[in-house]
Order: sequence, then C-alpha cells, then structure tokens
Amino acid sequence: MMGKRLRFEYVALSLALMACGTTQYMIVQGGKPKLEIKPDSATLVIIRPTNYAWIRPIDNYLDSKMIGRTSGKSYFVTLAAPGTHYLFARAKATAATKVNLEAGRVYFIAEPQPPGEWGVRGGLGLMTLEKARQEMEECEARAYDPSHPGPDLEAQDQNEAKEAYEKAVAAGQHPEVDLPSYRGYDAL
Repeated sequence: MMGKRLRFEYVALSLALMACGTTQYMIVQGGKPKLEIKPDSATLVIIRPTNYAWIRPIDNYLDSKMIGRTSGKSYFVTLAAPGTHYLFARAKATAATKVNLEAGRVYFIAEPQPPGEWGVRGGLGLMTLEKARQEMEECEARAYDPSHPGPDLEAQDQNEAKEAYEKAVAAGQHPEVDLPSYRGYDAL
C-alpha cells in the first residue's frame, strides 16, 4: 500500500514539474485579462484550445521576435505594430503564416493540435470572435514575462518557414491561406 502511494506521489510530482517547464517565459495570470481595442496598435490573441500534447510548448514569434509560449489549453494577448507581418509557431518544426494587422483591431489566432500529430508541429489558423470567447473561458490566461524573455527565432528557421509558406500558398496548398485577408474585429 505504501509503495503504491509513493509511486503515485512521484508520478504526480513529476507531472507537476514538467508542467512548470511549459510556462517558461510566461506568467500564469490570476484572472482573465480584459481585452481592449487599442487605437494605435493591433491586439493579437494566440489561443491553444486543446490539451493534446499539453506538455510540449509552442513558441510564438512576430517576425523574429518571441511574443509568447503556449501549452495545452492556454492563451496570451500581445500588442503589435500595424502592418504586414509573419507569425511563426515553433514546436518540433516551425510553421509560418502572413497577417496584415490594422491598428484598432483584435485578431484571434488558433494553434490547433489535432490528435495523431505526435511531433507537435506548430500551426496557426484564424478564429471567430464567438469561438475565441468560448475557448478563452476554458483556457488558462498567460502573459509574456519581459524579465525572462525567450530567444528570438533564428534566421535560418525563419527563412525556411517563410519559403515553405510561400511555396504552399503559390501551389494553393496552405491551410491558413485566409489569414492574410483576416481583418480581426474592431468591436468586442
């Protein structure tokens, strides 16, 4: 009986310690942040709506600058300068997509992780306001920790992901082809 209890406690402690590693560069927020329209910047909300592969973090970059990290059922909010940017999601591989961000708008971006994707490939897709609200209620809110910033995306990884994205778009094969025309929301 005592041996089973010790094994259970060891497994529980191990899982808790592994989970702590997935929040590196991030601060778990006590409550849900209030989303606001900012007239001089775009607001990005990156949501990982599934618990699948929760232990494997996905690092997120705007152009080459890290903006946050997700693990299962989590999201974060960040501000961005208006203009055309590349968003990158890096897990085992790096996925890229292009977005045109406008000041005064909020963009909801999903990081779906379908079962069977054991390698945890980063991926990005758009979300409706209704779906984003639902997922944000079920997910843990986090904030990027500027006192412990993550590394920027290396130029080689950035260029390879951009090239793969552009080739897929040219061939009509990129699943996130709608993101460049996604306008987000100007009212919440």
